[in-house]
Amino acid sequence: MKTVVLSVRERLGIGGLLNKKYQQKGLSLETLNHAQKIVEKLTMDEKERKGVELKSENGRLTWDLRKDKGKDVEFSEDQIKFLKEVIQGFSESKEFSLEDGYVVDLIEKISAG
Repeated sequence: MKTVVLSVRERLGIGGLLNKKYQQKGLSLETLNHAQKIVEKLTMDEKERKGVELKSENGRLTWDLRKDKGKDVEFSEDQIKFLKEVIQGFSESKEFSLEDGYVVDLIEKISAG
C-alpha cells in the first residue's frame, strides 16, 4: 500500500480521467472494480466540501485553494499500476490539454518512493 497526499484538483481530475476513459467503452469486471475502488477513495464528504468551499458555478467546480490541505489517500500497488496505465494511455493518444497540468504532479506522487 502507498499513501499519497492528493489535492482537491488531483482527486477531481482522477475521477474525470477515469470517467472519460471508460464512459463509452465496455468494461471488464476487473476494470470496473479497480475504477470503482479508486473513485470511492477520492470521494469528498459534505464536511470536506464545506471545508474547501466547493461550489458548482456555471457548470464548473470552484473551491478555495488556500483551504485545500490535501488528503491522504492509500492505494494498493494494483491501483497505482492501473492509474499509471490510464495516464499513459492518455499520453500516448495525446489527449491531455493545459487543463490537465495537475497530471504531471500526480504521476510524480504515485511514482515516488
